[in-house]
Amino acid sequence: MDAEHQSQLEQICKTFLAKKYPRMVFLTGAGLSAESGLPTFRGGDGYWTEGSVNYTQEVATLAFWEHQPWIVWEWYQHLIHAVQQGRPNPGHDAIARIDRVFGDCCRVITQNVDGYHQAAGTDPARVLQIHGDAMQARCGEDCQYPPVLLPLPASVLAPEFDLSNTDMRCTKCGNFLRPHTLFFDETYDDELHNMQASLNAARQADLLVIVGTAGATALPQEIVRTVWDNGGVIVDINPERNPFTKKAKKRGLYLPYTAGEVLPILASLLGA
Repeated sequence: MDAEHQSQLEQICKTFLAKKYPRMVFLTGAGLSAESGLPTFRGGDGYWTEGSVNYTQEVATLAFWEHQPWIVWEWYQHLIHAVQQGRPNPGHDAIARIDRVFGDCCRVITQNVDGYHQAAGTDPARVLQIHGDAMQARCGEDCQYPPVLLPLPASVLAPEFDLSNTDMRCTKCGNFLRPHTLFFDETYDDELHNMQASLNAARQADLLVIVGTAGATALPQEIVRTVWDNGGVIVDINPERNPFTKKAKKRGLYLPYTAGEVLPILASLLGA
């Protein structure tokens, strides 16, 4: 990060720390976990292309799940495998350091389903997973809550994927378990996706740090809008411009760098 950007970030941190009860929120997306080696969803090595099989975005929809759940799980096991192979990176570690310093005055709202924030040491009670968790499943008919840990490795990562395994069925109603992630044709709700908790955190935030998200889904857009409407400062960390860049440049800072380049510096400036 160049000297000018670092100086601007330092000033934002000084102003933030001068508040009596400073509150901050992180909004993180795929760009953060890409530095852990997780592939993108598109491209030659992405989740939509697995070996000789070419999937389409349709496979990650509720409509597809309701007709061909075994195909969804066949695709989904590649995501699970990638999550298991990866590890938190310095960006996750820096956020965990900040979380330990600010405690209940910090929230991490993440679109990522990899659990790397918790693995890095961020308090799970302060991580709001708005798109679910790749390592969890729930009843396909939503007859009971909360989600359960996936029965790994035998059921999901077996060479021949088999939904007839009783581990892959709901213990209450007997229906197939589904991935505990937000499908493309589903909407956010409170119980499953921490919607109100995320918006409540946004209303109280003096500082919103956006990391590696394209801002393409509704709840992240509403979170940013809420922080903006309540006078909060926005720091947008992303090598690519996105829908939040203009707001950050008007009241905050846009940093065209990777998370690993900025977050350790941010943690130091915040005394973490």
